[in-house]
Amino acid sequence: MSQEEKKQKKSLAIDKVKAPPKDSPQYDYVGVLLEAQQKDFKVFGEVLGLVLNKATVAEKEMARIAVDTTMIKMRVGNIEQDLKKVSKRTDATFEEVGSMKVQMSEMNDKLDDHTGRLDRIEDKLGIKEMAGV
Repeated sequence: MSQEEKKQKKSLAIDKVKAPPKDSPQYDYVGVLLEAQQKDFKVFGEVLGLVLNKATVAEKEMARIAVDTTMIKMRVGNIEQDLKKVSKRTDATFEEVGSMKVQMSEMNDKLDDHTGRLDRIEDKLGIKEMAGV
């Protein structure tokens, strides 16, 4: 049996159902059931409206969070670039300090050599004793 045939059979079955007479207790019962059904649908619709409102608020909040996240990622990228620059400068500074230490060590060696030579000259001239006075 095809879908259309099933639909026709159902619609025909519904058409065959007759409403109870207005003066029968079943008529009142059907009315009460319909009213209860209407109230249930009304409550369902109200709850659905609240859910849709919450979903809309959540969607807006997610959009704001997405924007914030993008901005944070951009800031982190900028910080990473700045750190790379600082790292390069630090490396260059360490190289420079290392070079300066070598130069100072060489200068200290020369100064020690000159001090030794000066001491020997003073000893030969006998002025070491006078320098201490």
